[in-house]
Formats: sequence, structure tokens, C-alpha cells
Amino acid sequence: MGEIPLRSSNTFYYHLFNGQICRTTKAGTEGAQQRINKNGEEVFEVFVGGLEGMLVGIEKRSFEIAGQTEYSWNFTIDDGERRCVLGVPENSQIARQLISRLPDVDMNKSVAITTGTGHDIEKDKDFQWCNVHQGKDKLQSNFTKDNPNGMPPLKVVTFKGKEQYDNTDQLAFFDKLVHEVIIPRIKAVSETLASNPGDLSDDSPVNIRSKDVETVIDYAEGINTSPVNDAPPPEDPGDLPF
Repeated sequence: MGEIPLRSSNTFYYHLFNGQICRTTKAGTEGAQQRINKNGEEVFEVFVGGLEGMLVGIEKRSFEIAGQTEYSWNFTIDDGERRCVLGVPENSQIARQLISRLPDVDMNKSVAITTGTGHDIEKDKDFQWCNVHQGKDKLQSNFTKDNPNGMPPLKVVTFKGKEQYDNTDQLAFFDKLVHEVIIPRIKAVSETLASNPGDLSDDSPVNIRSKDVETVIDYAEGINTSPVNDAPPPEDPGDLPF
């Protein structure tokens, strides 16, 4: 009688710590670093420079940190041999930087995502960054301060006598972008491959961005972006919105 071996999972789960991509592993794993997480648990993590493969899925998930419910975007990347799921906190620089580059991603081709940290000497502030490459091309953000492209501005609110930024509208904007533009494009590639393997090309309908861009520009419609008060905005904290 022939034996059929058990299949081991080919899905690996990654997250961010201090702006760097890592995955949880067992004690004694070569290269693993030890720390205590926010839940007071001892964890061991292996850090990587980035992830590369086809972007085949995006999902919004909830998780608990110190008794608080938070949300993350889970990006699934497939390199043909295994799948990597990268969880990125929704309300983070890296999430916004990554999502803002997705409208330019050719979903038929491999994408490389790298992250890290830096220090702004002029402002004396640390920051986190995310780069997205396809081949030799470094993709740029579609939504910047100088060219918001429909992204609503930050609101200034007063909390306990102090002014601070409220990015609720921007989070809603990126949520809508992912669900109404990016995910449908990913599904279109999957459906095309399923029905006509090898039929995708650079001028495939799933790669034509004109309708995507028009949709993105229209995203601000229906979102209340009126200022909270007439007070001048405080100094940009640097970690919002980019």
C-alpha cells in the first residue's frame, strides 16, 4: 500500500515590529531575536528585509492588544512555492504608504515590498517607510500633501484642551480604495488565470488604470471633510498621513 504523507502548511505569517517585517518562530531558531510583547508574552522573531511575489489577496482583520481591539490589513503574497501573509496595522504609516502605491501595481507581475525605519535629523523624529518595487521600477504614492488626488485632509480636533490630528476620514478613504478598486483587480487576475491560463499581458483589461484613477478621485464624495474649528492646525506630527 502506498503511503500519502501529510501536507505541511506552506503559508507563513509576518507582522511588523518597529517598522521591520518579521515572523514569530520557536526558541532556538537560528537568527531569532527574543523580546516581551505588549501582552507580556515572551516571543521569538526572525526579521527579513522584505517579501516578494504575486499579490493575491488583501483582507482586513481585527486583533487584540492589551485588551484593545485594533485592525490590520493582511496582504497575501505568493511566490509560487509558498504564501506569505503580512499583517500591517491599519492606522500606521506603512499601511498608508503601501496602499497608496497599489493603484499602480501590475497584478499580473511579482511585487517586492520592503520596510524599515529612519530618522529625520531636521525634525529630530524617527519615521517608518515602505517601498514597493516591480522589477526596476519604484512605485510612488498616488496620494500626497501636494497632490491628494481625492484623499480627504486631516481634521484638527481638541481633546482634553490639546489639539491633535484626526485621520478617521483618511482611514475610510483607504478602506474604500482597497475594497472597491484593489481587491476587484486582484480577483480579475485570478478569474482570468482560472479561465484562460497564460492569457494575461501588459495590455490586459485588468491592468488598464483609467477607471481606477477616476474612481479614486471620486472617493472623497460623501465624506465629511469640513474643519472642526477655525483654529490653525498645529505642526504636522510627521507620522500622518504619510
